[in-house]
Amino acid sequence: MGIISLIISIISISISAIVTGIPFYCKYIEKKTKIALIACDGIIRDDMIRIVVTYVNKNWQNAVITNSHIALCHPKLLNEFTKLNHAYSCKPFNPVAITEKMHASIELEYSLSELKEVDLENADVYVHTEYIDSQGQRLFDNHRIGNLCMSGISTKMVLIESTMYELQGRSILMSMKL
Repeated sequence: MGIISLIISIISISISAIVTGIPFYCKYIEKKTKIALIACDGIIRDDMIRIVVTYVNKNWQNAVITNSHIALCHPKLLNEFTKLNHAYSCKPFNPVAITEKMHASIELEYSLSELKEVDLENADVYVHTEYIDSQGQRLFDNHRIGNLCMSGISTKMVLIESTMYELQGRSILMSMKL
């Protein structure tokens, strides 16, 4: 009789653990895929901003980057930048899939030739990214990666985010380079 009651109590504990664990697991799975911008390196040459950005998935779910482009912003120059930013957001973009433990590097360009009459000093440089997560939701992120200065893009090493990622069986610390 004691063994039967022990087995019944073990089964009831197991069932209650499963029942309480299912909502937690569902909430974990339902979290939005967040794409982390982990590295960024840019130069300005011949009136062209060229930036290479590297993305990785934060929660190891598949995602597809559907658009990525550079956008400039300055409170005093909104009219000048709005038209160009929109033009670059509409440029053709080949979608890039990021699977569970992969990363993707994308080269982006932004021509400054149409802004020759505009003082670009201290204009903020953003990378806008649109993507589809593993549940089919369309999401987007904006990352400020620096600002324009006389010598090009002021690139400071700033630790924006430090997270442990498991890449190819090794734990490595990744941070965003601005």
